[in-house]
Amino acid sequence: MAEKVWRITGFNRHPSLIESLKEEVLPIFANVIPLQVATVPCSTGIEALAIAIGLEKEGYKYNMSGFDTDREAIEAAKMGQYFICPTSGQIIGDPHSNYEYHWSNLTAEDRLRYFRELGSNGKTMVESKPDIAKNLRFGVLGIQDIPPDSYDVIFCINFLKYLTDQRFSADLPTLEVVSKRLFQSNKSLGALIIDPTSDKVDSIREALITQGYSKLNEGTYLKCL
Repeated sequence: MAEKVWRITGFNRHPSLIESLKEEVLPIFANVIPLQVATVPCSTGIEALAIAIGLEKEGYKYNMSGFDTDREAIEAAKMGQYFICPTSGQIIGDPHSNYEYHWSNLTAEDRLRYFRELGSNGKTMVESKPDIAKNLRFGVLGIQDIPPDSYDVIFCINFLKYLTDQRFSADLPTLEVVSKRLFQSNKSLGALIIDPTSDKVDSIREALITQGYSKLNEGTYLKCL
């Protein structure tokens, strides 16, 4: 599956999702300590780090899990180390994979606070600091295998749209199957946050509501049993 999707990830590719997390989702879970959060598929952990930074800045205690079927991506996520382009200052990859990254959406303050620079064969490399990395766990796991009733908040970014695309869907589980597993993996009071910009959003919304989610906004869905 990993070979069939674009190997591009980044910090805060969808800033509205972090805003939705802060403004609409976190107040619902104000008394949940620690908040159990998952991101699937997590790629090399960049988006999980961005979510963790958002939670840190809001003062929330949390445990973050990231799952992906791509073993190479998971190994990179566990390392938490990324090369910086010497001319553009952008993250251009990491020592362990050929993924591309977007670094520009992270503020200079956040870069300084949550990352430290390392040297590697004359190249500049950054590494997530231990005080944020300690809250992140990554593992090789498909969405269908996520344990049920496990997470308060699940992020599923830039994936569901592939399940409605004939170029990819032959080798992927159906949107119905994935929607059902996400619903089961959320706790009885849980939130699902997806990519709100997908051109397949109508099909995705219908599938999620069929499973039992209610829509908070175009990218955020709530399970309440």
